[in-house]
Amino acid sequence: MAAAAGAQTVEYLREHGVPDIIDAAVRSLMESKSMDPIKYFADYFQKEMAARYEGLTIGATGEIYGMAINKDLNGMKGKITGKQDEALVSFAGFGVIPVKVGELKPASGCVTAVGDEVEGVSVSGQAELNGKKGVVKAFRTKVTVEVGGKTIAVPQESVKLVASIEGDAEDDLEKGREVEVQKMLIDTSLNGKRGKVVMGVHTCVVKIDGQDGIQDIALANVKSVKEGEAVKKGSDIIIRNMLIKKELNDKKGHVKQITSKYYVNFGGEKKLLPRAALKKV
Repeated sequence: MAAAAGAQTVEYLREHGVPDIIDAAVRSLMESKSMDPIKYFADYFQKEMAARYEGLTIGATGEIYGMAINKDLNGMKGKITGKQDEALVSFAGFGVIPVKVGELKPASGCVTAVGDEVEGVSVSGQAELNGKKGVVKAFRTKVTVEVGGKTIAVPQESVKLVASIEGDAEDDLEKGREVEVQKMLIDTSLNGKRGKVVMGVHTCVVKIDGQDGIQDIALANVKSVKEGEAVKKGSDIIIRNMLIKKELNDKKGHVKQITSKYYVNFGGEKKLLPRAALKKV
C-alpha cells in the first residue's frame, strides 16, 4: 500500500512541475528506508523547494523551466518583478477557476484557507464571475518575469534563480550588523523587519555536467579543477565532501553565480536570507 502510494506521488510530481529533482528524491527515499513515502516526499520537497525559492528576490534574474503546456517559455530568462497569489475557486456552473486573491471578497475575515467561501469582485478578464460565489479548493503562487518586453506570470516552481541582483554580494555583513529585510518575493511578511546578522553562508549556483537544472552548493564543497585557483563565477569545479547529497560528490560542473546568505536574528527567531534581501541600517 505504502509503495503504491509512493509511486502515485512520484507520478503526480513528475506531471506537475519539478522533474529535475524527482530522481534524487527517489534515491534519497530508498537510502532512508522510510516506511511512509508520502510523508518523506512531502518533507523532502518542502525543503528542496524552499531552498530554491529563498534566493528569488525582486530584481534578480530567473529562468523559466519545467512548463508542461507553454513549453516555448522554457529556457527564457528575465528580471523577476513580483509575485501573484491565486486561489483555485469552484464556482457553480463554471467549474474550478484560478482567480487572483485580491479579486475575491471573503464571506468573513480574509481569504486564507481551503474551504473559505468567497465572492468574485472585479475579476480580470472574467466579468461573468463578478458577484458569483464559490469555495476555495487550493492556492498557488505565480512569479512575474519580464521577458522580451512583456511581463508574464508563471508558477513559482517553474522559475529558478540564475543571477542575484548585481553588486548585492560585493560586501560582507559582519556579525552583529543591523539589517532591514527588503525585496523578498515569496515570504513578503519579512519585508520591513529589522534584525541582527548572526553569520554568513557563501554558496555557488552550479550547473552540473550532463544534468538539467542547477544546484545551490556551499562554497566549501566545491574545488576548482585548475590547481590553486580560487572558485569564482565562471569556474569549472568538482564537488566534494557532500554529506547529505552524497550522489553529487566527484561530479563536475560550472559555476553560474556566487551567492551569499546570512542568518539573521529577529528577536530570538533566526532566518536564513539572501544577501540581496538585506539592507544595512
